[in-house]
Amino acid sequence: MKQPPSATLRMETLNVRSLSGRLGGVLDLANLHALHVMCFQETRVHQDSWSAVCIAAKKSGWDVYPGKQDTDSSGAVVGGTLILSKWPAQPVQVPDTVQCPERVMAVKLYRPSQRPLLLVNVYLKSGIRTVAGHCLNSVFISPSMRAVASLR
Repeated sequence: MKQPPSATLRMETLNVRSLSGRLGGVLDLANLHALHVMCFQETRVHQDSWSAVCIAAKKSGWDVYPGKQDTDSSGAVVGGTLILSKWPAQPVQVPDTVQCPERVMAVKLYRPSQRPLLLVNVYLKSGIRTVAGHCLNSVFISPSMRAVASLR
């Protein structure tokens, strides 16, 4: 008899410093630890490679929710966020009041037999504490983000 899915969320967050060439190892790690959700920062996936990332993740049973990425003055991809989920999820629009929208993404995660969970993936600038603090403040203290979190 098949057991019902666990309602206990098993997740990881990982600064991959480029997902290119590392996705296979990351997916192996997720399987080893029976994870449901993975949040990544500094994905740095080139536009031409996104389809390969999506195909590989979906082939392994993951839904793909990419966040925004930036490019530097030379056109190189920098930053980037990504959420992979084995549980159903729905992308959530990050409010305009968030001070670092290119570094924040969110999904509404549908857990078995529980209320949905707002999952926020934030990639902060490590070297500038005040910028990181203002970004977090705008994400978690913002009335508009609280309104998003209260949606059912």
